[in-house]
Amino acid sequence: MALLGGVDLDGGGAEGGAAADELWAQAVLEFLLGRSQGLPAAGLSSFEASLAAGDSTDGREAEGERRCFVGTLLMHHGRMREAEESFEAAIVENPKDRLPHLERLLLLEGQGRHEEARSAAEWAIESGAGWSDPWQRPPIFAPGLRSRPHWGREEFPWAGELEAACPSIKAELEGLLAEGAFPKVGDSRAEQDSQIVAPGGEWRGVVIFC
Repeated sequence: MALLGGVDLDGGGAEGGAAADELWAQAVLEFLLGRSQGLPAAGLSSFEASLAAGDSTDGREAEGERRCFVGTLLMHHGRMREAEESFEAAIVENPKDRLPHLERLLLLEGQGRHEEARSAAEWAIESGAGWSDPWQRPPIFAPGLRSRPHWGREEFPWAGELEAACPSIKAELEGLLAEGAFPKVGDSRAEQDSQIVAPGGEWRGVVIFC
């Protein structure tokens, strides 16, 4: 019997799934603690132990999401081949999830494996995960979106609601300006944004919800 943190890793079926879920929860705590200490890929060994313990009790979609997440951590650790395999396993679990397809494609592109990247895009298209052409692979893809120079407000039912909420949005913004409660870009969400704007000075921003 193999144990990690008091959890039986040799359990099968429902017991194995429960063990996997418990280990995953433990790994999430390690990950969050590590992030608070500036370690963006903490908890990897516990995440890997969770995957080895069995499949998630939440089904194949959740299992695919877990394998994709572990793939990103493996990339942080420079374990590219294992990361690629983890993304592939995620795709097998949930073929229509675009994220593991995208992560795998970016990994291949980053290694100069362009033909394999195009094949990866073809796999994504065949799986119904996104894109319509293997040569055009935008990170953000809206199926059916047409290319037009101008879109009229009448084509967006929510535009009127947004306009009607303008006084509330303005009041919220003025309150934030008075408090000076503007975090640095990337501190509250989308950490990669800080890398994009960093060369231009110290940018601050806040997401306003109406």
